[in-house]
Amino acid sequence: MGFRRRVRRRALVAGAVAAGLATSTKYNLGMLVLPATVAAVYACRGEAEIRVAAGARAVLLWPRLLVARVYAPMFVAFVAGSPFVILDARHFAHDFLRQNLIMDRGWLGFENIGNGFWYNLHVNVGGALGMVILVLAVLGLAWALWRRTSLDLMLAPYVLVYFAYISTWKELADRYLLPILPLLILLAVRSSLDVMVLRPSAKRVIVPIMGALLLVGLVAPLTDSLRFDRRLSGVDVRVRTKMWVEDHVPPGSTIAAENYGPPLVRVIDRKYYQAAGRTTPAYHLVCLKLPEPGVPDKTRDLGWLRSRRVDYVIISSTVYDRVFAAVGRYPKLVAFYRRLARQGELLTTLRPRPGEPGPVLKVYRLVPRSRVPLG
Repeated sequence: MGFRRRVRRRALVAGAVAAGLATSTKYNLGMLVLPATVAAVYACRGEAEIRVAAGARAVLLWPRLLVARVYAPMFVAFVAGSPFVILDARHFAHDFLRQNLIMDRGWLGFENIGNGFWYNLHVNVGGALGMVILVLAVLGLAWALWRRTSLDLMLAPYVLVYFAYISTWKELADRYLLPILPLLILLAVRSSLDVMVLRPSAKRVIVPIMGALLLVGLVAPLTDSLRFDRRLSGVDVRVRTKMWVEDHVPPGSTIAAENYGPPLVRVIDRKYYQAAGRTTPAYHLVCLKLPEPGVPDKTRDLGWLRSRRVDYVIISSTVYDRVFAAVGRYPKLVAFYRRLARQGELLTTLRPRPGEPGPVLKVYRLVPRSRVPLG
């Protein structure tokens, strides 16, 4: 029994170290402390009973065991993977609080999503897994809460708490749910296998049905992945826009560009291309920052752009479509786009061809203020 306890203890500490290292790569994985705590309760239960029988107080013993076997190893591994959390604690705290402020304030494109729980469920998780696997995963989650085995109690509460926490954010990018997607798939498959053995007498009927259901469930995400990969294999419209700019805009011009625009070469980076024996047109680039709800944006102002001697402006539908979808939140930005359309000279609009990825890109030339029409 002593050998088995030592093996469990070492495995528990190793798991805590792995969770700490994972947290250093993505801070929201710190919630792995929940399943780690549940695992510790099961792994240390025998040891705790022996110590309590020897006179130890359970109320003091359990915190020490959890700190020694889970919390301390996880924290040490986290700091080892992200040492500047300690070495530059002030900078870390500033950036961490700023990121939390962004999550609370929201992000461009998520202004009209409504209920975050429903959006995450049917758009993000449903879009990633497909509706069949999603339904099976929800059933599997309910089945796990009903059975409440040690594995169930490690997986189900973590999935629910993590999902609930992420769903309270106002920036609901699908990538934030990646940590629980494998667990949802596992719960879906496990519940399907359990259904097959519930009634052995009906196994000949249930097994083909569940097998066909799982096969159908794989079709939607697999098809979406193949379609996405096929689009990525083509020429992006941003590459075509880069070629157009290099053919029509004099090198050295000052260009203001939004996110999701063409990958133009900066003048300051031209030396690296020359060192590699390549010649390429280079430009002075002014970045038009991605709009944030409630944050003033001085870059999207024609007067400010002219003061920076900007010659051309490139805007992307990935940005301006989101702005126009939430006019009430971005009235000044909407006014900027409309003023640019009136006062700027539209040189070209490049749209994705069939099967071609990328946004719609518009290239404007800023005319001198003296040539701006009145009214």
